[in-house]
Amino acid sequence: MMEHGEVNWYSQRLQRTMNVRVYGSGEGVPMLVFPSQDAMCDNFENFGMIDVLAGDIESGRIQLFCVDSVDAETWSNVWGDKAWRANRQELYYAYIIEEVIPFLRKENRSKRHPIAAGCSLGGMQASLVFFRRPDIFDGVLSLSGSYDAKYFTDGWMDTTLYDN
Repeated sequence: MMEHGEVNWYSQRLQRTMNVRVYGSGEGVPMLVFPSQDAMCDNFENFGMIDVLAGDIESGRIQLFCVDSVDAETWSNVWGDKAWRANRQELYYAYIIEEVIPFLRKENRSKRHPIAAGCSLGGMQASLVFFRRPDIFDGVLSLSGSYDAKYFTDGWMDTTLYDN
């Protein structure tokens, strides 16, 4: 039987409770999984991906850490203030690096760096953390992402958005 559970904590950075679903034991290669656009930590499971990967999870080859998104406030918030949206995305990035990664390291005993993964906008988020911090990730699996931030802001750009 596959080990799984959900944890949450209040993120001071984001001023909200954020959830992480964990699948597998602490011995497998850790994978940080971002949901598709506007989705939350149950997205990977809802699309059947946990069932597809069950053999690798149950055998201890991989351990998944599926996170919530704040896409509705950032990339998908087309009517919101662009600078605020860019700053909110930067706060989300900091949440992942400063809160989720330490949690992942504590829970996963493999001593391996995680692989960032995601589809759609989750693919873009996976690419962002990997390319901004290749020192703490072993790889990236990014499927069908949109990799130009200006696509979401009608061409607007500042230095914070550029970093994302």
